[in-house]
Amino acid sequence: MHNFALCAVGVGGAEQVALAGRLNRWEGEAKLDGDEVFALVAGGIIAAVTAVRWYAALVTVTRRAAPAHHRLILALIPLACLAGVQYVLACCAAHEVREAAEYDVLFLAGGAAWLGLTTVGLPLLDLCPRDDAIETRNLAAVVAVCGAWAGATLCYAGGNIGEGPTIWTTFVPAAAATGTLFGLWLLLAIATGVSESVSIDRDVASAFRLAGFLVAAGLVLGRAVAGDFHSWDGTWRDFLAEGWPAIPIWAWAMILQLALRPTPGRPEGSLLRAGLLPVASMILVAILDLLVLGGPEHHPNGR
Repeated sequence: MHNFALCAVGVGGAEQVALAGRLNRWEGEAKLDGDEVFALVAGGIIAAVTAVRWYAALVTVTRRAAPAHHRLILALIPLACLAGVQYVLACCAAHEVREAAEYDVLFLAGGAAWLGLTTVGLPLLDLCPRDDAIETRNLAAVVAVCGAWAGATLCYAGGNIGEGPTIWTTFVPAAAATGTLFGLWLLLAIATGVSESVSIDRDVASAFRLAGFLVAAGLVLGRAVAGDFHSWDGTWRDFLAEGWPAIPIWAWAMILQLALRPTPGRPEGSLLRAGLLPVASMILVAILDLLVLGGPEHHPNGR
């Protein structure tokens, strides 16, 4: 069939062979194997179920709960995160992903599932997206949930940068980065009570500091799992060697929260001095780390 189509447009014999060979190779690369089909189906189901539940909650919530602009933010940020994932897939992922739509859909569905699982898992960190961000007029919870989505997306997007032999060389490092990010959040919550400051005290400055930490640490950890895959030992060595700056960012976030968290004498901190400026300091540290490390090792046309 390919040869008929090539002849119809007047392509010469030698060129026919070359083009047909490229088409056949592309088709061979695009065919999903068993693990990939499983990941696509599982990711699609998780993404669909969690998205329907989330957007249904946004639509059906009463007007006395979250105002319209809160719900609009909560509706658009996941879409913006997926747009970021798609950008990474189109420009920086393995050549199979950039050349075959099946793989692009697979990893985009994985990104949607990543966001869905993040939403489902947040109550383990004493932040319930539906109860705190939708059912109540809590701007602090809205900011914190959006920060969690952004941090998880940065970890997942970093895992998609570079060449690798299987889908697991993308998913496993991305899961390690995401797990580390939320493990640091858990330690931060235990040490400072930041989740209670967001959900109970409704302190917007604390929410911005938490979101700033998640974005800054997500940048560092996502960069630590980016690049071409060579071996699992090398992957974990690089993760430790390049991901360690997330620890000082975490320590700085803890110091800031202990110093600036709401108290009976100061129930609400200045949004600029106690929120936005600390956020800028954490993100600046992450950006400096990225500049020092430079771009990840990646061969756009494969090894």
